[in-house]
Amino acid sequence: MKDQLNPESLVRFCVTAYIDLIGFSNQLAVTYRNLETLLGSILIKRLSIIDESLKLLKEQENIIPDLFPKNYNVMRVNDAIVITMDLDEILKPTKGTIHKADTYIYRFGTDNKVEFFKRIESGHLELAKFLCLISRIHTYIDQTDKESDYPGCKTVISSGFRNRYFNYMHKEDVFAANFSFSNAYLAESILKGHNFIVDSNILRILSHNTSFKSIISSSLFFIPKFNYSAKRMLQQSNHDTDILEGKETEVLLFHEKYFFHEVDACLISYLQVYIAFLDFKAVYKPEKPSTFSKDLFEALTSFTELYLKKLRLDPLTIYDDLFQKIYLVTKGITISDSLSLPSYSINFTEYENFLKMRRKITKTN
Repeated sequence: MKDQLNPESLVRFCVTAYIDLIGFSNQLAVTYRNLETLLGSILIKRLSIIDESLKLLKEQENIIPDLFPKNYNVMRVNDAIVITMDLDEILKPTKGTIHKADTYIYRFGTDNKVEFFKRIESGHLELAKFLCLISRIHTYIDQTDKESDYPGCKTVISSGFRNRYFNYMHKEDVFAANFSFSNAYLAESILKGHNFIVDSNILRILSHNTSFKSIISSSLFFIPKFNYSAKRMLQQSNHDTDILEGKETEVLLFHEKYFFHEVDACLISYLQVYIAFLDFKAVYKPEKPSTFSKDLFEALTSFTELYLKKLRLDPLTIYDDLFQKIYLVTKGITISDSLSLPSYSINFTEYENFLKMRRKITKTN
């Protein structure tokens, strides 16, 4: 693990995502819990979307492992996926609080000052990878489920503490005594009518990194739905560029006040591409993008609403080719094995296997 976790500390600060198929329990109730009915077979098909998303996750992680968080853990629970990850100790709130303070204070006599700020940057980076990973899985499940005329999924991501717990086999169970998991699960049952919802504490931590601030702040806004209303459209002279702020909801969890914000998963889904671009940009000067990839390049470098609209309309799911997207942004030309990123290795053998599998699936269909 590249992030520095204190082995002596039994209490960890972590984040957990709870991704749940909307309406699954209601459909199950209609069948009187009899899965041998026609509706029962449909429910099983909905569940297979979750398995497919986890399969795609591992395939992409094998291609570019360094662009995925290092210590996350996944658990499948019926119609939901639970994914949790410990954060670097440096991101942990002070004792007696549940939210990280607005500033990081370096104290002489502790870590080396340079290493102190490197740890902060590394902690932000791992959290950004985690948030993007969840967004891409969420977007894939949501889109695939809706293509079959079902309501899609809802995702809630929360921060919280966990106490390290070891079972009778002396194996650590990261989901036990995990309050970020409990928070996400309880909040999911409280928050209604939302799609992708993130604990404000997580967004505030990421916003300390100036590189992520623009894309995080932009994700708090959406393309307005009132465009579909002729009356509102005709009254709004600049309706094409207007955006609406996502709803923020206060939730009381275990006698503590949390704020959950509706976030545009479409923008967040490009964080992995943006991280790779920053890595590439730090060493190489990107070539002028071609006409084909210009909008994508501009969207991830200018953050103007005109270009961000492209990302909102074309989210990157866990099914999509992450490597190709990175190449289009950094080079702006056709796909090639020549792409190298200074800090992120790419397994081209696994990538070739990935492409062969996709070609085989396409040909079969």
